[in-house]
Amino acid sequence: MYKDIEKKVIDFMNEYDMVSDGDTIVVATSGGADSVALLNFFVESKDKIADNLTIVAATVNHGIRAESADRDMHHVEEVAEKLDVKCIVFNAKTDG
Repeated sequence: MYKDIEKKVIDFMNEYDMVSDGDTIVVATSGGADSVALLNFFVESKDKIADNLTIVAATVNHGIRAESADRDMHHVEEVAEKLDVKCIVFNAKTDG
């Protein structure tokens, strides 16, 4: 089933010329299961999507949920490190 979904997503991206060789895909990653699965999908499938594709995780810590927001931010950083992708973090408490 995973391969069927992967093929449908890649076919859709190709049909609409969404990605070209050498592009970067920035995946908004909250730390929840859905966004982490999406990030993982792009990391696993990048060589099938385009040549020299770069995948980047991005997360925003709005600071609204105090400690849980910090946990989510650190979780995204850890996932990105395990997947060997760059992680861009905007932390409202420290970045303004």
